[in-house]
Amino acid sequence: MNFPAYLLFVLGAFICILNFHSSFIRPAIHSMRGQGEYRFASGFPLIGSLMLVGSFLLLPAGHIPRPVALVIALFDTGGIHWFCVIMALDFYRSHRRSSGDVAGSNGQTDHDCT
Repeated sequence: MNFPAYLLFVLGAFICILNFHSSFIRPAIHSMRGQGEYRFASGFPLIGSLMLVGSFLLLPAGHIPRPVALVIALFDTGGIHWFCVIMALDFYRSHRRSSGDVAGSNGQTDHDCT
């Protein structure tokens, strides 16, 4: 039995689920209760994903937790893949906004309120 790999798997899965909960589930519950202004609480960035990738590399081939570790890591909102997606979206939005503010051929500006 590969105890360090399973330990990494369990801890990494817990942290990834906690990150997902603090990013999506907790704000939704807060808004459904109508409890005024929401205060965001950050999870543990990058730690859960790295633990799950480490467990994936340490677990023997053919064990069920190997693919499960990668699937759970996809839901880790503190992971590097989410960071890259958010940065790409931010770049796209800022580029779209800056190119839309330039006056067109009819002299009017195109304002994007997103």
